[in-house]
Amino acid sequence: MIPVTSRVSFQPIQRGQQSLSQASSSGDDHAESKKSNLDALLQCYNNRDLGKFFHPGGAEDAAKSLESAKKVMLLTGFNVAEGMPETDGPGGTAALAHALNELGTVVTFVTDRENRNVLKAALNVLNPKLAEYAKFKSLPIKSASDISSIAGQLLRDEMPDSVVAIEVPSRNSDGVQRNMRGDDISSFNSSLDEILLQANKLKITTIGVGDGGNEAGMGGLHGIPKAIDGSEMKAAVPARYPVTAWNSNFGAEAIAAVLLARHGQLEKLHTPEQEVAMINAMLDAGAVDGITRSRIAGEPSVDGKAHTGVDGFAPGVHHAMVTLLKSVVDNMHRGFISRSIPQNAAPFLIAAFDSSNGGLIAAKNLAAFISVRSQQTARFVIVVDHGNAVYGDKSRDTLVSLVGNGLKTANAVGVDVIAMACNTACTAFPEAKEGVNNRILDLIEVTAQAMVNHGGDKPAIIATPAVVAPGTNGLNKYEEALKQASDKKMSLPPEFRIGATEWASMINKLDHLSTEPEVTEKLQESVEKYVRKIPDDATSLWLCCTHYPALKPHIEAALRKLGRSLDVIDPMEYQAEKIMELMSSKKEKDLSTRLPSTKPIVITTGNFIEVGNMARELLGMNDVIVMESKFGDDFSVELVKDEIFLAERNSVTQDRNLAGFHAAKRFRRMPSPAEGSSRAEN
Repeated sequence: MIPVTSRVSFQPIQRGQQSLSQASSSGDDHAESKKSNLDALLQCYNNRDLGKFFHPGGAEDAAKSLESAKKVMLLTGFNVAEGMPETDGPGGTAALAHALNELGTVVTFVTDRENRNVLKAALNVLNPKLAEYAKFKSLPIKSASDISSIAGQLLRDEMPDSVVAIEVPSRNSDGVQRNMRGDDISSFNSSLDEILLQANKLKITTIGVGDGGNEAGMGGLHGIPKAIDGSEMKAAVPARYPVTAWNSNFGAEAIAAVLLARHGQLEKLHTPEQEVAMINAMLDAGAVDGITRSRIAGEPSVDGKAHTGVDGFAPGVHHAMVTLLKSVVDNMHRGFISRSIPQNAAPFLIAAFDSSNGGLIAAKNLAAFISVRSQQTARFVIVVDHGNAVYGDKSRDTLVSLVGNGLKTANAVGVDVIAMACNTACTAFPEAKEGVNNRILDLIEVTAQAMVNHGGDKPAIIATPAVVAPGTNGLNKYEEALKQASDKKMSLPPEFRIGATEWASMINKLDHLSTEPEVTEKLQESVEKYVRKIPDDATSLWLCCTHYPALKPHIEAALRKLGRSLDVIDPMEYQAEKIMELMSSKKEKDLSTRLPSTKPIVITTGNFIEVGNMARELLGMNDVIVMESKFGDDFSVELVKDEIFLAERNSVTQDRNLAGFHAAKRFRRMPSPAEGSSRAEN
């Protein structure tokens, strides 16, 4: 590891006025003023002639432009050679995403397949929830002419307020992407710069972060040097707010620091230790240092002048830079805090229905997807029929009756939508829906449509044996739904439907959370057994039992062990998307009578003590309301209302006999640890 002082100095560079084809007036004002301490820090290493095209005040202007953004699209991914994504870009993207997320801004990521794993590795260090639940879009490697329609449609679908490109290769005036050496890298890099071009046309705020002048957003800056071999690499794609820095990660981190500081939350900037961990994680995920082309942290280049980390500097240097960044920004004039995050908003009420513990896992994931991808408040009522589980061995008449009672219970609570979290329960439709006047999201239908849109030509599923088996008409329920969703263009042959017999019972025993070697070894053996059954030509893998997403990390590890790259998809992602569509369409609905709480409520036909303990493990939280009751016509809704509605809290609490003695006998509530024994069972 090289010492910080041997490579980093703070010699101010005299600069003249810069110009940019789409530069902001604030950027021009900065060019006339004295360089700030932050500018000096961003420009402290000038070996690549950064001083000739440095854009003063860029990070500050970019941060200010993001203050009112509710949804931001982040682009990153620079492959310096084929199969060589670099560490510069994804790290800064993760840092900025983390800051935006802390401030309540929704972020969407767009990259290519090579860089997605690197980006997720960086995010896992700073914000695992974003890594797991944020929306990731991968742009294929195509020419700009082929990809322009894809880029435009992506912007129309996501409707971001701002688009930020961080270390994204830009085409030059000849339409060619080149690296610093002058190599043509167009054939193995996505045309992410097209998204920036399209965003400029649509008048969406754009930010570009670069360090060499060949990155998207640097278009229009004067003084960009030629490549090492003398060829033209200068970017032709501009951004409204260009940000220049001696490495792009650091430029994005500077935006994050200023943004957090202006909200009075600079302490939420990632730590120097996390910076080092992030670099190591990216190298482990397959990234290389763009200068040394090595994946071993600290390893020197052949000439000994550079060390592997980010852009030729070992992780220890970047550790020091984050320390300096926080100190510099902390002493800047911050301006005003522009907005605060709404707190205690009345929630949109969502029921998740399942036969047992899969509903708890599904609700946790639904809540996480919604919290990361939406600014609206959601609360879950989890209706789980533990007393009658499992559903897979029930006759159809029995199944219709049980599912119908569960839906009536959810409906009686007064939820805004019922999201099915049980594939088997969906096979009881349409009969089980009778008498339920609420929107019901059929998990099989939603998943089948998502397979058509996002699963490639040959999606595969892993589910319980009951779900993958043929129905009474000889067709599997998923196969039927997939054919209908694709207008009979896609099918789901038997070899693409894998029944995992023992996974649900393992999850019910919490084997996936165990640290005992014998348990984890047995679990991994089981996972690998079924992963080996996935056809070689499968284009995606869908976990079509709501228990199974609990094993997603194990499944992905087994795929990597086999040398396979396959998207493993939790269908709750698309149930969540449907819910968010409904939330947006019902923004004007009066929710003022609801308690401003997001505490989940579990209503079960099982033993409320046993289910309560399981709920806290699988939901990953202690403060859960757990109630035991019969379902259907025997459900006493009056005893639930005081947990949900403001108007009901006093009246129902004062008169617990409102629903009668018999209702009280069939309804029991488990107090949360926060309440202690003050709320014992009725």
